[in-house]
Amino acid sequence: MGDGCCTDFARGILVVFNIILVFSGIGIFGAGMWLKGNPHSVNTQKLISVDNFDETISSTAYVLIGFGCSVVLVGFLGCIGVWKQWKLALGLYIVLLMFIIIGIFSGGIMAAVYRSQLTSELLQKSIAEYKNSSMIREAWDEVQKTLHCCGVTTYLDYSKYAHFSNRRLIILHAQFRQDTLKNQEARPIISTKRVV
Repeated sequence: MGDGCCTDFARGILVVFNIILVFSGIGIFGAGMWLKGNPHSVNTQKLISVDNFDETISSTAYVLIGFGCSVVLVGFLGCIGVWKQWKLALGLYIVLLMFIIIGIFSGGIMAAVYRSQLTSELLQKSIAEYKNSSMIREAWDEVQKTLHCCGVTTYLDYSKYAHFSNRRLIILHAQFRQDTLKNQEARPIISTKRVV
């Protein structure tokens, strides 16, 4: 009787874990759908089109959607395998769960390794193209409005480029000026229009 009680308890724990896994997969799927359908993310992706990173960033939504679907399927497979005690389903569940864990760790490592490269090279190059490309200019303006900030790290990022030097930076919206005075953490949105 003790073995049956422990087995039932372990089975219940695995079912709860798999239900959490299914909801996590639904969340990942939803994030991918949101990224694909959100107009702000589409505008932000225009910033990435400066180099060959366009395909990588634009496919992120599809990767999230596919990964979310696979996590949901593995979670359902685990629930069914544990509940019905099917050895084949449990074996397949373990193998697929290992692939998911490897994918999560690989994605985390890649994000950590390429994070500085993304910021320092890609976004800086898009600022350099700010004047030449209306698509990039509109995307940067949208990002700055949304995030209430400017540049990649600070407004001084603009001063590194010839077409921004010799120009004064002014605040676009009076609202952001008021917010800045009220809250010292807020950073104003800037423009490159010459003050007369």
